[in-house]
Amino acid sequence: MYDQFHLPDLGEGLAEAEIVHWLVRPGQTVELNQPLVEVETAKAAVEIPSPFAGVVHALHCAEGDLVPVGSALLTVATAEAPAPAGIEPDDAPPALVVGHAPVEPAAGESPRRRPRRPLHQPPATVAAAAPGTTADQPPSWPVATSSAALSDLAPLVRARPAPALSTAPAANGSAAPARARVLATPPVRKLARDLGVDLAAVRPTGPAGTIARADVTAAARLGAPASRPGAGEAPPQRAGHGGAERPLARPGERIPVRGVARQMALAMERSAFTVPQATVHRTVDVTAMLALVARWRAENEAAARPGVALTAPAVPRVTALAFIARAVVAALAAHPLANARWLTSADGSSEIEVFATVNLGVAVASDRGLIVPIIPDAGRLSLPALAGELAELVSQARAGQTPPARMVGATITVSNVGVFGVDSAAGLVREGEAALVVLGAIRETPAVWEGQVQVRQVMTISVSFDHRILDGEAASRYLGEIAAALADPPRLLLLG
Repeated sequence: MYDQFHLPDLGEGLAEAEIVHWLVRPGQTVELNQPLVEVETAKAAVEIPSPFAGVVHALHCAEGDLVPVGSALLTVATAEAPAPAGIEPDDAPPALVVGHAPVEPAAGESPRRRPRRPLHQPPATVAAAAPGTTADQPPSWPVATSSAALSDLAPLVRARPAPALSTAPAANGSAAPARARVLATPPVRKLARDLGVDLAAVRPTGPAGTIARADVTAAARLGAPASRPGAGEAPPQRAGHGGAERPLARPGERIPVRGVARQMALAMERSAFTVPQATVHRTVDVTAMLALVARWRAENEAAARPGVALTAPAVPRVTALAFIARAVVAALAAHPLANARWLTSADGSSEIEVFATVNLGVAVASDRGLIVPIIPDAGRLSLPALAGELAELVSQARAGQTPPARMVGATITVSNVGVFGVDSAAGLVREGEAALVVLGAIRETPAVWEGQVQVRQVMTISVSFDHRILDGEAASRYLGEIAAALADPPRLLLLG
């Protein structure tokens, strides 16, 4: 019998996904929970596992297609299906892939299905073939998804070492080496395509033999072999999004806008045309804050040295960004309207909803574009706890492992453009929020301090706000509360 597999609901109200890379081919045997396809949504890049075991009969979507939830992705033959009348099973035509035409057999050639191509494996892992064995059946590998909504498709597969593949007969009858499927997350695969690195030639250092971002960038610096179409990786693709390593656009090129880039573009368009906004700026002396952060860092490093005894417990590592984020959250206690949203009813009436908790959104530049994962209920966290959550959030975002549940629900957002050397910026407040806090670069600046000119560490902080919820005075007072905590770090204890 034949079973169709439809694009599942990946959670959080996502209506569609882009087919990034097919991991199977028609005629290939698949196992339960084996990854079938790599898709990208507006919130995450995931590999979707198979709920069936059988043989792939047909792929119904091409790479690059935007597919609505519920659409058929592929058909799997899960049992012996009767061949059409008058056709012997061995003479049945091969299944078609969307976007590809069938190939007519040459004169005198049997119309049998072409031999299946083996999966790819690093040469070091190729083993001699046992008598009668082939590489028709691919190995299974750990399922890596970033959505809990996929858990009901089939039981999860435990991670296990990738088995060695045997050599498979080539078309000319000689033995052709087969290479095992490399283990890497979708963002790492995209980075390899962008940098032209063949993942099969990269030495993995991640857990369970997975390839990490650092492995790819190191291989690129050392001049690793370039990836080849059909060698386990799709040809390099240019996308309408990306982080610092996104390849430059070519003059005259038209770049498809999909996934995260499309979602962000739509959100910014709604924000620009539906939210009346304004921005206030303030220059803040953060010398004292940076001195405190440096002291904490020194104590942590001292605690990490063997044989060093401290009179007090080591303070958890706190970064400047974590300190500022804590000040942003703490200042909301005195200015709750900055943590609110504007609601319009069907009858035209409006109201302001003040959120009961603070879900802090943090803008992160990832390989998939600009994303805004959240720290839920950030107001309950101490400064060290917030620092830990922030470090984990940024790490997950850059690795492409942010759960979809953490991509929605922000009540206020922080964006650090200072890392790009920008002094200040007037950002766009996202629909459903009242304020966006933008952090500029920290620079050494001559300033008058206690009657003398000194070199101080100074930065500009901006607050863009929904003018329906906050007016200029309210936004300025909220910004002033943040600035006061940064200029006088002990004040943060009074706020929080």
